[in-house]
Amino acid sequence: MRAVLMANGTSSQSLAALAFRAGPVTSAGAILWVHGDNIARHSENYVKAPPTISHALLDPAIADPFAWAMIVSAVFLSFAIVQVVSTLYRIVAATARGRVGNLLLLAVITLCEAVAVAGMIVLSQYTGNIDSHLHDVGSYMLFFGHAFGIGLSGVLIRRLLASAPGSDALMQLRRNPRNALAIALLSALYGVIYFGGKLLPDEYFFWQRALLSGTEVVVILSFLAYLSSFWPMVRMSRQAAGAARATAAAARAEG
Repeated sequence: MRAVLMANGTSSQSLAALAFRAGPVTSAGAILWVHGDNIARHSENYVKAPPTISHALLDPAIADPFAWAMIVSAVFLSFAIVQVVSTLYRIVAATARGRVGNLLLLAVITLCEAVAVAGMIVLSQYTGNIDSHLHDVGSYMLFFGHAFGIGLSGVLIRRLLASAPGSDALMQLRRNPRNALAIALLSALYGVIYFGGKLLPDEYFFWQRALLSGTEVVVILSFLAYLSSFWPMVRMSRQAAGAARATAAAARAEG
């Protein structure tokens, strides 16, 4: 019985590990491919004004493969986010100090990340030449969802580290509050470049677009890297839970 439980746990953990790797890798690869393919097809655009991902997706030959990649990535990312949320929920539930506030904070974080993943699908399925309004809505959902979700997760983890300093799984996230703050500030900078750049004179258009498109890629990659940083915590928590279940099952069998 114990061997069966351990085998099932190993299989489940392998699936979870796949989600944490495949989701970010698929998204990051698709984003870099969009720019690479767009350079090959429309290199003149990068001379006039480096395009953002949204502008690059105006070409259906680039947009269609990207849309499929985002669907695949969304499935993996959703599973990874569920693993993070469920692990944090168990830690919050086992902590007496500030439990209600932390649960509410976790609920808001979950909502933010759900909005972000939904936005990723919307912006990839409705490109600017199909429905520019929906594409913009999807873009805002993605960036604001991740920016607020990641920023708030840093607050939650800081609170948990203060109330449960002995948790080995939680200690895997000791750098996350600082990283979350950095990503939130980077997201704010991107917003300033995006919205503030529209107020600049035309002679700054090239440099605004160059800075915007570069910052956009860095921000998205930071979102994905931040999600990947939760895997050690999830893995350790799953291993501990699996060992506890196997021990309990063995004790029942012997009894």
